[in-house]
Amino acid sequence: MAQSGNEAAVSAAVEALRKAMIAGDRSALDKIAMVRHVFHGTRRKEGDKVKLYTLLIWLQQQDQWKLLARQAAKL
Repeated sequence: MAQSGNEAAVSAAVEALRKAMIAGDRSALDKIAMVRHVFHGTRRKEGDKVKLYTLLIWLQQQDQWKLLARQAAKL
C-alpha cells in the first residue's frame, strides 16, 4: 500500500532521527523538542509516594508550543 504524503514525511523524519542518533548529530537532535524528567509526588488521599519517569514531546506551531504526546512510567 502506498503511503500518503503525510505518512511519507513522518517516515522520513523518523529515519532522519534514527540517523542523527546513531551519528550523534547534536544540531539535528536539537530540532526535536523533547523533555524528560522524573516526577516525585505524594497521592493526596492515600499519602503514597509516587515516582514517575516522564517524556513530553512538543511541537512549535506559529508562536505557541503544542504538547503532542506524554508518556509516563512508574519507577
